[in-house]
Amino acid sequence: MIKNCSPQNLVKKSIVEANLNLAIFMDNELIYSDTMTGISPIFNFVKENLNNLKNLKNLYIGDRIVGKAGAMLISLLKPKYVYAHILSKSGKEILERYKIDFEFDTLTNYIINRDKTGLCPFENAVLNVSDPLTAISIIEETLKKLKESKT
Repeated sequence: MIKNCSPQNLVKKSIVEANLNLAIFMDNELIYSDTMTGISPIFNFVKENLNNLKNLKNLYIGDRIVGKAGAMLISLLKPKYVYAHILSKSGKEILERYKIDFEFDTLTNYIINRDKTGLCPFENAVLNVSDPLTAISIIEETLKKLKESKT
């Protein structure tokens, strides 16, 4: 990574230039990254660290696409800053509600599914959910259903 760069710029460069789909920095140190698409990378990180959240300080998170479901997961981490290449309006509302500093390149009404035929299944699953902890189990259940439908 680039030296003498602010954490915000490191996060943005990780997504834009290094083609990562998720980059999580603690201060200036990259502690987690993933190239996998979808909600799985941020879901996995949150799930793995749920009992260790108090030790995760000064987080700066970059995620290529952030919808409401992703923003709810991110809010549990209480990051100092989030960069999203694409951010949905409902994701923006969540980041604002939890007073998380954020930046985005494109704001969209909602995140579409991979077939481009409608709403992302995770956005749809948390449409009427307001509690991030409740969202975890709903997202997990949606992930299981999607995996089962592919087999």
